[in-house]
Amino acid sequence: MKDRFVSSFYIQFSADYESQFLALIDMMQASFSLPDKDEAFLYHSLFRSKLMDLSLKDEPDRQISKPDLEGFINSAEKTLFYAAYSKYLDRHKYETLIKGQYFTIKTANLDNFERLFIIDCDQAVSLVDLNKVANQLGKK
Repeated sequence: MKDRFVSSFYIQFSADYESQFLALIDMMQASFSLPDKDEAFLYHSLFRSKLMDLSLKDEPDRQISKPDLEGFINSAEKTLFYAAYSKYLDRHKYETLIKGQYFTIKTANLDNFERLFIIDCDQAVSLVDLNKVANQLGKK
C-alpha cells in the first residue's frame, strides 16, 4: 500500500505568488480587453470580493462564469460611478440624474400603481395637509 502511494505521489512546485499574480493580471487584461494593468488590478479586487462571497456558499452554489463576472463588473461600475458622482454634483443635479436614470418612465401610458411621489416635509406639516396633497395626486 505504501509503495503504491509513493509511486503515485507527485510534487510540483509552482511559480512564486507574485509571478502568478502578474500572469493572472495579464490574462484578465487580455480576456476582458482592458486598456491597461491598472484597470485589471481594479477588476481583480472586485472579482476577489465576489469570489470570497461565493466561497461561503454551499459547494453546488460555488460556480461563476465569465458572463456572470461581466454582469457583476457592470453593476459594480454603475454603483461606483454614481457614488463618486454624488460627491462632485450638488444635491439637486445628483437627484435629477438619479430620477432620470431610475424613475423616469419612457412609455406613453403609465398605470397609476406605477407612479411614485416623494414628498419631502418637516414636522411642521400637518397630517391634514399631507392627506390633501395625496388626494390631489390621486385625482390627477
